[in-house]
Amino acid sequence: MAISYTDIRKLVDNQGFQARLQVALWREASKLVRQNPAPAAELLTWARAALKGVSHLTEATIRVATAGKTFEFGEAVTDADLQQDVKNIVSDLAGAP
Repeated sequence: MAISYTDIRKLVDNQGFQARLQVALWREASKLVRQNPAPAAELLTWARAALKGVSHLTEATIRVATAGKTFEFGEAVTDADLQQDVKNIVSDLAGAP
């Protein structure tokens, strides 16, 4: 069952969830930087910027909280499922086609 709109909104302000999400973003960015052949320029630019610090947390939270396993389980989502949800949104965050 999907989490409620209220719970989706709470995730945006949940510091514990934000910390987990930030790690998932960094992991995905690290994978992109090491990818051979290199990913699309937009993805590489996003990845390099994401590895410099906190990046896109509000937008990323909204996107993962409204689709995928995060939408189903909220902050109880497993790290593996959160990582997959992040992988699914990175192109959108980067503005890549």
